[in-house]
Amino acid sequence: MEKPNYYDFISFPNQEERDKIRQEFFDFNSLRLCQEDIVSQEKKIYSFSELAERETISRKIIFFNNNIIYLDMSGLQFAHYYNLFVAESDKQKKLYYDLLFKQAYRNMCIEIMTFEEKIKNFLRFVYHFGLQDTKSNRKFLKKLKKKLLQTEYGKIFWEALDSYWNRSGIKKIKANRNNEIHNSTNLLTLLDHECDSNNKTYFEKIKSALITVLKLKNSFQVFLIKVYPDMKNISML
Repeated sequence: MEKPNYYDFISFPNQEERDKIRQEFFDFNSLRLCQEDIVSQEKKIYSFSELAERETISRKIIFFNNNIIYLDMSGLQFAHYYNLFVAESDKQKKLYYDLLFKQAYRNMCIEIMTFEEKIKNFLRFVYHFGLQDTKSNRKFLKKLKKKLLQTEYGKIFWEALDSYWNRSGIKKIKANRNNEIHNSTNLLTLLDHECDSNNKTYFEKIKSALITVLKLKNSFQVFLIKVYPDMKNISML
């Protein structure tokens, strides 16, 4: 009989488990922006320029929401492998689920940071920042802060961003993401003798971070509702 290997244990949760994960772990659909609340429906007739602006911002929101699929898929698999790891009693099989879970944790760190980048990209769109001029995170944040502090709703959102970036859980996930991308990996190891407690810590860390991400998204939603009437000459995507 052929010995099983790592790839034999790769799987994805079925519909029943996906529903349970969304109920008990996190509903990733909650990170989607509500287009109807941002793009006002109060008028029945719009000028040609208004229609063009509404179409452009609507497309931007749809683009943003479509990207949630990456975080959704990674999150479902993350919770799925954790459940399999906890339930498994066979030592060899548990090792495979340990490795798959840690890979899923790595992916979640990357996807959470990617979600943050999607918000930054949307803000470039709102304030007409050129990508080349704001590729540097330092230059981008300097220009963004200057713009946001010009309005009361902008000041509120800047405080939300500042609070998000200063959360210890987000800082840790960002550090893990940077280590995985820029340095050597320290997650996929066969020497994790404390994998039960370590994996529980990873699981709770991601769950807590997702709640923080949701708070940021909700603040961003309020910001977009406020800033939309002030947006002028919206550039096409």
